[in-house]
Amino acid sequence: MIKTRNWVLALVASLLLVVTGCMKEYETVPYTYRQLCVTATYGDFYMFISDSGAKFITEKLPADYEFEVDQRVMISFTEFTKSEVEDYDYIFEPLTVSEIASLDIIFINDENKDTLGNDGVILNNAYVSGNYLNVDLSFGASGTVVHHFNTSYDEELQFSSDTLTLTFHHKDNDDLWLQTFSGFLSFDLRSLEENRPMRPYVLNLISTKTNGEESSVNIDVEY
Repeated sequence: MIKTRNWVLALVASLLLVVTGCMKEYETVPYTYRQLCVTATYGDFYMFISDSGAKFITEKLPADYEFEVDQRVMISFTEFTKSEVEDYDYIFEPLTVSEIASLDIIFINDENKDTLGNDGVILNNAYVSGNYLNVDLSFGASGTVVHHFNTSYDEELQFSSDTLTLTFHHKDNDDLWLQTFSGFLSFDLRSLEENRPMRPYVLNLISTKTNGEESSVNIDVEY
């Protein structure tokens, strides 16, 4: 019994060491921040302006990213320093900078209303940040055919002054669903110009689900 008891205690002690070791290792992993931004410059610095208006500057970029002004990107970073000057808010060094496709919203007319496509798509998430409608999506494809995605504004779908109705389009060009792909797109709400309601308003996003049924998502657009 003594040997058995010692073995059990030794096992418990070793488990505690493993758990403690894992906790210490976990605690050392820094939190990763992510921000959707638009690029700019500030003197010799690269600037990233977030959708909330916060301005991040850096002298160094990831080797695999080629900087261009007025580009929609997602940045990730673990550390930042608050600025002491008014021209920018934070100094940071990005871990990654990923380009995000940014598209204008298409106005429906007699020429394009039947060309944008309404093939099935999975909208994992859709939300508004800053001046952009952001769409996280999944779709079936073979990997060999180009798919097209757009968002449109149709005057005939506007029934309320505090609701904006848009339609998300997927054109699969008769591709086969052999794999599931994912993507992230941003649509510039400023392209609507005077057709964009005053905030706050509700953005009603219509799309076609993969079973062919219509889907509608309401997004509260705050100040």
